[in-house]
Amino acid sequence: PRHLLADPAGGLPPAAEVDVLVVGSGVAGLSAALAVPRGRTALLATKDRLGHSATRYAQGGIAAVLGLAEDSVAEHVADTLAAGARLCDPVAVQTLVEEGGQAIADPLELGVGFDTDPSAAGSLARTREGGHSRPRVVHPGGDATGAELERALTEAVRAAPSIRSVEHSFLIDLATEDGRVTDLDGRASLPGLLAVGEAACTGVHGADRLAYNSLLEGVVFAARIGRALEQPGGVEDRAHLHPEVGYAPPPGDPAAAGSGDARAEDPRVVRDRVRRVMTDRVGVVRSGEGLAGAMDELERLTVDLGDPGPAAFEVANLVQLGRAVAELAVRREESRGGHWRSDHPAPVEAWRVRQTLTRSPDGAPETGLLAVPAAEEVRR
Repeated sequence: PRHLLADPAGGLPPAAEVDVLVVGSGVAGLSAALAVPRGRTALLATKDRLGHSATRYAQGGIAAVLGLAEDSVAEHVADTLAAGARLCDPVAVQTLVEEGGQAIADPLELGVGFDTDPSAAGSLARTREGGHSRPRVVHPGGDATGAELERALTEAVRAAPSIRSVEHSFLIDLATEDGRVTDLDGRASLPGLLAVGEAACTGVHGADRLAYNSLLEGVVFAARIGRALEQPGGVEDRAHLHPEVGYAPPPGDPAAAGSGDARAEDPRVVRDRVRRVMTDRVGVVRSGEGLAGAMDELERLTVDLGDPGPAAFEVANLVQLGRAVAELAVRREESRGGHWRSDHPAPVEAWRVRQTLTRSPDGAPETGLLAVPAAEEVRR
């Protein structure tokens, strides 16, 4: 990466050479930093402060099979596949569930205060919630799961001598093209780039996620990245950071330039317009007409990057993401899982595929389709 943009409140860190750069301080980023093998150095960059990510607002628990007498891996897998409406990757789901128990044990060792079962000494309290067929959801502090998990992970990161952190920083220009996650260890198509959590597409969620699998995914796949980093070739290059304040978007950069036929606007104004468009036209009930209108309006939005602060870049990213969601939604002419089209109200077997979106060298988005194997095909 060539640029690390710092908010004035955080100041710029000196240039640094580290083995692993971790971007983001939610459950996935914190877990990934802690999973970096012993003897390697890591730098964790976050746009806010450590302990102030979206993870803290996750009130639900974490689902995992903790006792085979009253639950099974097969049942948790089946519940996840049912919620995903036949778009889950069954191999990824199997991996998630089989390694779920360790994803509870590791935070326990770090001091996460999971609620205990008063009727069974030494056991965690488990509940049956949100599409789960068995009681397998554990909570720390009742509905404070995310906050407690973030607290313990943040404390562990701050205490680790091999991990440095830089707060109020926004990473830009990480790579010249998009990467696509290709395996269950988080490796992307770009050498040295790995993804986990919200930045990754592991295939475990399908068309809709099973409740309480999200935090589990972050912990499980962060641990897998750590194990991958122990293997030869896990990190091809050392990350060499040269923080700079100045940034000029390249010609035609869709995140900044929009369609070119509108005056650049204040990021706060653009953020409000994106929120309104996405809620009104790309929300719970979608239609081809509404999605086309959303794409047209989003295409005309242009963010003023004259003051290149993190807030402006964040809004530019939101515009680009909104365009991508709307484009893929208008292409999927069916209803499946959390995607409901009023003009195509039924699932269509031909659409039992995952869509991909990459950026070509000239900056234009390119869409594609990725086949999803059925669970029975994997079992054969």
